Amino acid sequence: MHLFITNGYTILSPGVDMEISPASTFLYVSERPIKNIKSAIANSDFVYLVNSNGYVGTKTTEEIEHANAIEKPIYALEKTNTPELEKFNIMHIHPEELLQKLRS
Repeated sequence: MHLFITNGYTILSPGVDMEISPASTFLYVSERPIKNIKSAIANSDFVYLVNSNGYVGTKTTEEIEHANAIEKPIYALEKTNTPELEKFNIMHIHPEELLQKLRS
């Protein structure tokens, strides 16, 4: 997600707040959970799902359902292996490609 940060995007995560120093490869993580994830989704431009091996947990599934209900664009690193999400229009795209799409 370093790529999003260095291109001016703010990254929100419901469990931790992550900051990546552009001058290094260190990832700084501090425990500052988002208190109202639905509000954070509503105020976002899009949702990008980092789903290693296609995994999406129960809470994230609920958050994706909410994003879809309020018509936020939803992108994912990999195709999900969660059947409930198949009905949503989730675009599978790598961060570099998404940034190119957003710039055009």
